[in-house]
Formats: sequence, structure tokens, C-alpha cells
Amino acid sequence: SYTWSSALGTSQSFATGTQLGGAVVGDQNNPRARYGWDDFVRPHRFIFSGVYQLPGFGQAHSAMGKALGGWSVAGVFTIQSGQRLTPTATNAQNVFGVVTDRAPFSNAAGCNNRFVSPGSVQSKLKNYINTPCFDLSLNSYPIIGADGIGTDFGTSGIGEVIGPDQNNWDIALIKSTAL
Repeated sequence: SYTWSSALGTSQSFATGTQLGGAVVGDQNNPRARYGWDDFVRPHRFIFSGVYQLPGFGQAHSAMGKALGGWSVAGVFTIQSGQRLTPTATNAQNVFGVVTDRAPFSNAAGCNNRFVSPGSVQSKLKNYINTPCFDLSLNSYPIIGADGIGTDFGTSGIGEVIGPDQNNWDIALIKSTAL
């Protein structure tokens, strides 16, 4: 089976109730700023399952036929693209009282919308997200408070980071013997 899916919305995680419990991240008064990919979507998903009975001594009724025949191979193969992720951070100085916010995007050298570190998944186990693309310092959020401290919302987009894909192969060797 193959599935192509897409879901765009202004309230990410409401369908799945993730650890945030479906909380709105970012400016609740600006649906356009919250519009983007929902994080439960995996745009491409391919699953193959099957059983193949190996040819051989399947019809032989002798002891040799029962010992060497009746073998099958079964498998389930799942290949799917990664989920769309929205980088979040804590913004304690947000003047709107929203502490969990989108991370502020940084124009650091080498980002150019490459939010995931290059290389194989194994090489990225400790640094999957290209962290220089996000400035998590307190001064990185736009200052809008009259006191020079209060900040606006983060600037990273919804679903900008594509999580790791999945490639899972389950294989079984089966022996059937009639008694």
C-alpha cells in the first residue's frame, strides 16, 4: 500500500494531542502566522507485506519431504518520510504571556533553509537539527515592550524541520510440517 498525505492547519497537534496537549504555539490572534504543516503527517508511506512459499519437497510425504519441505518467507517492509516538526523554545519575556513559542530563526552562515544537519541518520544522532539556524538566546526574539525587555513571538515557520524518515524491514522464516 502507498499513502500520500498532507494536512495544513493553524492548530498543529490538535489531531494527535501530543505532549503539548494540542496547545497553540505562537500568536493565537494571528492564524496566518500559525498556518503550516501538521506534525502528525508523514507525506509518503509505503508498506509491503507478503508471504512466499519456497518450492521444494512440499508434496513429498516421506520423512525427507517433511523435513526439507514446507518452508516460507514472510515480510513486512515499511518505508515512510519524516514528520514535519516545528522548533519550539521557551520565551520567558513574551509580552503576551505565551511561554512555549516557536524558536527564533537565525540567518547564520550555512543555514539557507537547511534546518537538518547533512549526512546519514547515524552521523546525526546527537545533532540532527542544524542548531546554528536557531538563535535561542534571550535577545534573539524581537523586542516590542516599552521597557526594552518584552518580546514578540519567534520567527521560525510551522513544520520547517523534516524529521528522520523510517525504513523498517521485518522478515520471518516459517516452517510448516503436517503431522
